[in-house]
Amino acid sequence: MVEAFLAMFRSMHPGQCGSTELSFRLRLLRFTAMFTSRFTPKSPIDPPITELLKLRRQNKQRADAFHHGKDMRDMLDSENVGASEQRLTASEREGETLMNNYRASGDFSLLDTLPNFMSLSAAQSVLQDRPITDIWMRLAAGYMAHSALEQCLKHDVPLSNALEEAFAWGFDPESTAEEGSDEWQVNAMFLGEDDEIFGWSEIRNEHMRTLKPPSGIPLVEHAKSLLRAQLPLDTFEQNLMMFVEGLLEAQPKPLYVQLEMGKVDGLSREDTRALAKAIGMD
Repeated sequence: MVEAFLAMFRSMHPGQCGSTELSFRLRLLRFTAMFTSRFTPKSPIDPPITELLKLRRQNKQRADAFHHGKDMRDMLDSENVGASEQRLTASEREGETLMNNYRASGDFSLLDTLPNFMSLSAAQSVLQDRPITDIWMRLAAGYMAHSALEQCLKHDVPLSNALEEAFAWGFDPESTAEEGSDEWQVNAMFLGEDDEIFGWSEIRNEHMRTLKPPSGIPLVEHAKSLLRAQLPLDTFEQNLMMFVEGLLEAQPKPLYVQLEMGKVDGLSREDTRALAKAIGMD
């Protein structure tokens, strides 16, 4: 839907890329549509399987590049590393209703939508010229944690693999991303004064360690405990939607809406009425 709008806009206005605000609103629309389509059976925006597989390959390649061949388990505690290899048994997958917590009925998984959340956040950081905050870091780390849990509980992915892809976000000093690209902006978002922004590694690693089952505890039992107490899914979804609503509220109202309200930013009410009359709105 968003891509179709862009194609129509560019055909009607060749050589025009739209305002920064328009580009951001389209990013916001794209992410919101992807995330909420997970709750709508046979969503009209579900992509062709070839496009979805391409998206997942790109995400996996990005994660591999971020790690540079290193094992993400190095970021976990040294004890009980084997717990990160856990996956659900066939009987657990068939008998457990835990997977219903991740009630996605569309094609997108949380892991599929995570890169768009990151690029949206990076664009907002640039737009407002502000660094990411502790609150955002905890929202993002929670997003990664739920993405990893969903991969384990619904898609039978070993925990170590899910952690490796979901948590592959931070400042990469060896990044080869082209300046100005989404990947470059996301990497820059995690840059502090000289190195990775303060606090991010600790928050990310804290959430990773939270997902690792204690010694002797099956993954499914540990996941139940997390979803009941430390990582309730409903709370995450509510916080994410509040974040999205906040982004929308922070954007200047479209000119047409301002004209309808009788006051355009930077114009007096008299000049606003004159403009409305000039374009036939009076």
